[in-house]
Amino acid sequence: KWQRTLSMGVIAAAQAEAGLVQESKDNFIEAMDFIQEIKENSRRESALQYMASTQARVKDFTAALETVQMIEDEWLRVETLGIIALEEADSGEKDHAQATFSSAYEIAQSISDERQRATALRRIAVAQAQAGFSEQAVRTAEAILVNRNELIPEIATSLAAFGYKDHFKKLLISCAYHRDAAYKMCGLLARMYSDQVDVLAKQV
Repeated sequence: KWQRTLSMGVIAAAQAEAGLVQESKDNFIEAMDFIQEIKENSRRESALQYMASTQARVKDFTAALETVQMIEDEWLRVETLGIIALEEADSGEKDHAQATFSSAYEIAQSISDERQRATALRRIAVAQAQAGFSEQAVRTAEAILVNRNELIPEIATSLAAFGYKDHFKKLLISCAYHRDAAYKMCGLLARMYSDQVDVLAKQV
């Protein structure tokens, strides 16, 4: 049933892209029925994430958000909401994307395990940077309380990749107290300010 569900998702996506909207919706509904019959929890959760992501890719955001609510694992739900928000932002639905990111943030903050919570927040912040919400990405990064020396540079990498220099610099102090994180940030600085590499080298 798991493989058949994935195949039906591919067909439904192709139908949506071909303009066969009703046929696509019917296939998605049938696929969701098959998902409910998958007994292995991890496979069922994986299938739900795939289905929600596919629905978002074909711009059926209402269905995608309904599907994601069926995912029990909080971390997986956060990750999937980030995928949906990215698709919403890419479609110009900025307000909806922000609302989806806010939902993901609330779920992430409810995760009891500190490390899993921090990793979920990192996932949100990276997606926010990719979606163009650089200021929100910094605020999300500031909510990370553990494993900052590894997670903050990953967020900074996304900010740097999309040219958000001002918001990137707001994360510098967070990394200054960890040697490994500081070196990673220096490498990113060197790439963003290639004309000032000699000055940066002297500081290191």
